[in-house]
Amino acid sequence: MSYLFFQANDGMSNFNYNEWGSGVLVRTRKEWLALLFFFQVGCSKTDNGNWRSEHRPSVSVVLTKKVRRLQLTNQLRYEYLFGPVGYDYRIKNTAGLSLPDLPLQPSLGWEMYYEHRDGAVVLHRFKVGITRKISKHVSIGCYYRMDVAGPVHARALSRQLAGFHLSFRC
Repeated sequence: MSYLFFQANDGMSNFNYNEWGSGVLVRTRKEWLALLFFFQVGCSKTDNGNWRSEHRPSVSVVLTKKVRRLQLTNQLRYEYLFGPVGYDYRIKNTAGLSLPDLPLQPSLGWEMYYEHRDGAVVLHRFKVGITRKISKHVSIGCYYRMDVAGPVHARALSRQLAGFHLSFRC
């Protein structure tokens, strides 16, 4: 599986982030359990207009349960980060609800980031979106995301954005 992610801020006038990821999902004998081995490269534009990249190999445990038409997922990811600011690791938990059997698939999601460098949970992301399968291997969609960041005692809305995604699966 692979994906591309592009981000523009300031009323779509500032293209400031892109990300590419590719990996392999390994299913186990248990229908509800899988392992995901992934590699991502994220490129961010700095305040002075230069671009820097960060590389993130990761391994995840993916839990999936289908209840009637509703699919529940939880992914616990361990990422190793290396780039221009050094080396570190992050633990990311992603939980989601979706209706994958519909032609237009609505979804809700929540992400939580624990950054080793900070020694704390530094970010919560809430996402609502809709996806359409174009073919067995390609899907396209859009979403609205709200980020809440900061230390526990001073969490604040740090970003809201509308996004678009294009996903390829083998």
